[in-house]
Amino acid sequence: MMLGWIGAEPVSFLNDTGTMLYADVWVSAGFNMVIILAGLKNIPADLYEAARLDGASKLQQVIHITLPMLAPVMFFVLTYSVISAMQVFDKPWLLTGSSFSEYGGRRGALLFPVMDMMGRAFGVQFGLASAYGFLLTLAIILVTALLYALRSWSNRR
Repeated sequence: MMLGWIGAEPVSFLNDTGTMLYADVWVSAGFNMVIILAGLKNIPADLYEAARLDGASKLQQVIHITLPMLAPVMFFVLTYSVISAMQVFDKPWLLTGSSFSEYGGRRGALLFPVMDMMGRAFGVQFGLASAYGFLLTLAIILVTALLYALRSWSNRR
């Protein structure tokens, strides 16, 4: 609607399969921004003052102070986002008006693993749904372990 005010064509996010996925992105972006802002507020101002006195430019301060101090926060945000993305269910379910007989939106554009698992479970395919849940749990554990391994590998370098 707002795009129409400036003369552009409005985008129907929930009806176009190419843009359905972007309708849910803003929810996690706000949470991640709050966590990153808390991490930025936690960086001591003394570090920036010392760097400024040593003649560091703004770019050098970002590269040598901000990014290293934010690394643990960014790791948390990345890990949490990956786990959350693998477990998403409620918002796409509600946005697409899903039911247990038909879910995932138009042509399955918003069909996520947990949504498919729930649809199968309440569609009386309990064995398949529980196997799906077990595999999803293993996938989350493996991805999280991979992220931790990459973090420890990058810390050694």
